[in-house]
Amino acid sequence: MKKYISFDDNLRMAYFHCPNLRSVSVGIYVNTGSNNETAELNGISHALEHMMFKGTKRSTAIEISQKGDLLGGRVNAATSGYYTLFYGSVLDYLDEQLFDYLSEITTESVFPAEEWERERKVILEEISMCEDDYEDLAFDELMLKSYPDQSIGRPVLGTRETVSSFTIDDIRSYYTARYISGNIVISVAGNITFDRAKALAEKYFVGRFPYSAKLNAFVERPFDLVPMQTKTFKDSSQANLVIGFPCCDMYDEVNYYRLSCLSSLLGGSMSSRLFVNLREKKGLCYNVYTFTTYMRANGLYSIYVGTNAKQIVQSIHAIRETLTEMLQGGVSKTEFDCAQALRNTNYTLSFENSTNIMRAMGKYALNFDDMFDLDKELARNNEVTAEDALEALAALDMTKAQISYVGEKIDTDLLEVFGGK
Repeated sequence: MKKYISFDDNLRMAYFHCPNLRSVSVGIYVNTGSNNETAELNGISHALEHMMFKGTKRSTAIEISQKGDLLGGRVNAATSGYYTLFYGSVLDYLDEQLFDYLSEITTESVFPAEEWERERKVILEEISMCEDDYEDLAFDELMLKSYPDQSIGRPVLGTRETVSSFTIDDIRSYYTARYISGNIVISVAGNITFDRAKALAEKYFVGRFPYSAKLNAFVERPFDLVPMQTKTFKDSSQANLVIGFPCCDMYDEVNYYRLSCLSSLLGGSMSSRLFVNLREKKGLCYNVYTFTTYMRANGLYSIYVGTNAKQIVQSIHAIRETLTEMLQGGVSKTEFDCAQALRNTNYTLSFENSTNIMRAMGKYALNFDDMFDLDKELARNNEVTAEDALEALAALDMTKAQISYVGEKIDTDLLEVFGGK
């Protein structure tokens, strides 16, 4: 059983019954993230997420941590470009305690000034930690340069400069502006009846946020990319390379599924084209894969490879060669069947637990204001043909390649090597 409802205050709830499980997962999705921030406030959504756990009308920061551990320690939060999520997964008989806990941190936080001065240091350390992950750093640099002067391209964590500038009043004001009823979805999945989930949502959430008649609009501009390369030099034995191409937004129901199929064919498994050509045949890398970043106005289809700086030219040539060969020669039935089986299996198995179901429903509700339907998603996946995937590949504009490199110093013109200029 699944349902998607709105309450009188415009708060919404997505619900999915999993009677064979012994768990319940609840997520509070707030339609706010780095995309809603000005340049000066970059990172404040993430800072606010941290501060939710630092003191409420009922509990100190330590007591909040203890309450989370008493629920089994499966409570957490996350911030992205489009949303902030507070969630937990518990044994089914602790369902009301989880609702109470999530309600307390999202509706009763008091944001103590002294806690912010401490937590600011924690976030600065988190930024340093992420900067040491060169694979992620390569993608962050790609986003920053592909979306110049746009919030969605800026880092979710913010920068040292912006985080250091936030005051506790900035955080309180941002909470007041963004945590409103029309911006929030409660996502519930697991061994809990609909009537009980609805009653608990009404008891702990309905009427506790300021009323909002509709969702706050996002601000995002479609882009018209020009070829771009960015190089970040680090003392590293691994060279991290991401090549991105402009593609469709998350609402394009045709190309969304075609690109998903293309990713499976190109970089989704040990038999995918890029893996076979770059790793198995040429021994150029350990890790190579593809992924699509869908935004509300456009997207990026990207290829990542981790290799040695001395092999970066060979790797780029091998990537371009692989794309050309697939475009010209197509894919075999066995190759396509392997990719399709992989997609269906991975997709279905990912929903074998209440946490992943809860996450899928919450994100879908925020983006589409509707109920997520796994059967519909699988059906749309299976409608895609090999020819559709090849059409998606042909539609990628290779002349607008976005290249991000993180590794030891090189003088190579990477766009010229790829053939993008």
